[in-house]
Amino acid sequence: IQVLFSDNKNNEWNQTEWIKACLVYLQATYGIEQVNFVGHSMGGVSGLRYLATYGQDTSLPKVEKFVAIGAPFNEFEDNSAQSLTDELENGPAVVSSRYQDYQQLINNVPTTTQFLLLAGQLNDTDLSDGTVPLSSALAVYALLNQHGNAVEKRIVKGENTTHSMLHENQEVDTLIRQFIWDIN
Repeated sequence: IQVLFSDNKNNEWNQTEWIKACLVYLQATYGIEQVNFVGHSMGGVSGLRYLATYGQDTSLPKVEKFVAIGAPFNEFEDNSAQSLTDELENGPAVVSSRYQDYQQLINNVPTTTQFLLLAGQLNDTDLSDGTVPLSSALAVYALLNQHGNAVEKRIVKGENTTHSMLHENQEVDTLIRQFIWDIN
């Protein structure tokens, strides 16, 4: 089921409530008890905000797997002084208010939810998808890992890795398919 926000520029708190309303509708109408999330950009941010807000509510459908594509989890903070290896192990050195919220609410995220964080890298010198830095798209890796979630990360490089093209990229599609359906 594809959910498109009619107001996709709205804030993540409102989008979180819209996600909840959608899941309540799917559960009441079709008996949906578990789902997988795939969110691009702010869809990933709002999806994680949903889990951090409602992840422990057992009356809602359970989120089994979560894929974030180029999601600015740490907004656009400059962590260029920190190596990506260090960030993946310890979390970002410079954190946004959004990331601080995730830190405070991490215990609401079910440890059974599996995560795949996808980031685009234009080339060897531009460590971003042209909009979202790798350090932001992968910022929650250490937080989720330390919380006990199974979390994977993939950096997709080359053509069609600009922010707006990531969800059209064949390699991204393959990675999502493999992760969601356990296909190798």
